[in-house]
Amino acid sequence: MPHQDIERLLQDPRSGQPFRIGIAGGMGPMAGVYLQQLLIEATPAERDQDHFQVVCFTNPHVPERMRSLAEDGGRRYADAVRATVLRLASAGATHVVIPCNTAHARLADIRRGVPVPIVDMVTLAVQELRRRHPGVRRVGLLATVGTRNEQVYERNPAGEGLEWILPDPESQRRVSDAILAVKVNESRRVAGDLLGASRALVARGAEALMVGCTELSMCLDAIAPAGVPLVDPLRVVAAHLVGIGIERRREAGAAPRAE
Repeated sequence: MPHQDIERLLQDPRSGQPFRIGIAGGMGPMAGVYLQQLLIEATPAERDQDHFQVVCFTNPHVPERMRSLAEDGGRRYADAVRATVLRLASAGATHVVIPCNTAHARLADIRRGVPVPIVDMVTLAVQELRRRHPGVRRVGLLATVGTRNEQVYERNPAGEGLEWILPDPESQRRVSDAILAVKVNESRRVAGDLLGASRALVARGAEALMVGCTELSMCLDAIAPAGVPLVDPLRVVAAHLVGIGIERRREAGAAPRAE
């Protein structure tokens, strides 16, 4: 089939501009799949055709981010993620998201030479925190050791003026164990430890919690009893991408009705 016929058949008839979400998944194995579910849940839809096109490339062969950061400054994993993004771009993705907070430590390197925009999930999450909770100044961070060491959130310009509270060594061990448990589909066994680590941050003055690991995005029910607002970057970026798609349809005069 000629290329122009393929593009014509794939075109969203309700949008004046091409819009196809690309998910660079596999970090860990459920992150990209779960983000696709969140995209569906965030879309106001009355039928199949109201949803947006999504291309998810689950690439579990991206080098382990924390090891790469320690051994080569993140070059190996950044190169692998960039290759994943380029594959998505070749499949027609117009906007790409990387559902891995630690990977954002080298987002500038990953973006180099990529012909489509890569959405900055971390910046969006911090902006959402400030928009929804303008009075919050002390934020507890639940994240990998790599995200902590690289100060992915602390160095983000959108967070100027925020005080980030990090888990103590024992609590961080619990958080890291919980992240690994989700990767191997054993999250239930660590729910109590994760809640304990969250409550410890609140006891030290955290007024909100940033769920800064995509594995932990799947554990919000376990964290919620900590009793402070939670900000989940994965849900924030899902809403952001759906918003772009709706705006493109609105510009074409064919936006779906909100439920």
